[in-house]
Amino acid sequence: MMSEYLRVCRVCGLEAWTEEDLEQFKKDKGSRYGRDTICKKCFNEQQRLNKRKGGKYHEKQMATHRKWVKENPDKVNQKAHRYYNRHKDKMEFKERCRSYNRKTRIFVIEKMGGKCVKCGFSDWRALQIDHINGGGKKEIETKWKSSHKLYRYIRDAPIEEIKKEYQLLCANCNCIKRYEPKENFIRRRNKT
Repeated sequence: MMSEYLRVCRVCGLEAWTEEDLEQFKKDKGSRYGRDTICKKCFNEQQRLNKRKGGKYHEKQMATHRKWVKENPDKVNQKAHRYYNRHKDKMEFKERCRSYNRKTRIFVIEKMGGKCVKCGFSDWRALQIDHINGGGKKEIETKWKSSHKLYRYIRDAPIEEIKKEYQLLCANCNCIKRYEPKENFIRRRNKT
């Protein structure tokens, strides 16, 4: 039996007396016995706390970063330009996708009448496709997986079929509809 322990966790004080006990400590090739001075349990807890926003380490790191950004605006701009040049293809692809989705959305809104069926509001930026019988979020999550696929379906489907299931509402009318008794009844009935 050894008279001295091999490692002690600097956080919780766990002692490693044998090679088997060392398995409880984090690996570190540069340290004595190939193990760090912190056990795996304490290390994982520290990592969890540091990654979580609001942790002491995260706050300190963000404060240092904000200070550096204020003091080095030229370097920040250089980094942004380097990033853009390295990822230009991806960024242009994302912009093409955004543009395509926006055009599809505008086309669908025009196809459905271009204005709110309740109040007549016509600015495309605030118009939304509403499911007449409710349950739109659930349908998008299960059937379409994204709202863009729903827009493509509406774009390609005949207008008579679309008008049975969907209607065009402005954001205000759509929000108000959620609070109407019939909409809430439908939502509760679908849950049970």
